[in-house]
Amino acid sequence: MKIVKEKKMAQTTQLVIISFLLLIIVGGLLLNLPISNMPGKPHDLLNSMFTATASVCVAGLSTVVAAEQYTLFGKIVMLILIQIGALGFIFIMSAFILITKRKLTFKEQINIGTILRYTRKTE
Repeated sequence: MKIVKEKKMAQTTQLVIISFLLLIIVGGLLLNLPISNMPGKPHDLLNSMFTATASVCVAGLSTVVAAEQYTLFGKIVMLILIQIGALGFIFIMSAFILITKRKLTFKEQINIGTILRYTRKTE
């Protein structure tokens, strides 16, 4: 039984990591499209991937001036990446669990509380 729980936890962790990677790859590809960049300002794939990674991780780093490099579409892509990164996948997964009315196990509640830095106040 313990092995099954550990395997399920590993699959959940893998899902979160894969989701982050897919989000960064899709965001980087969208930022590399000609519609995302100002005319006459080409942007290579490596810089697009770096900008997407920094946006998802809410680091605020960029190799270019975003206001000068990106069109409205590119800026919207960056904003969406920042919003998804700021919300975090744990929050999204928790919301999904609550929407589907699935009861959280005690361990899941502890994990979510730890990630959100929630501490129960004792008097």
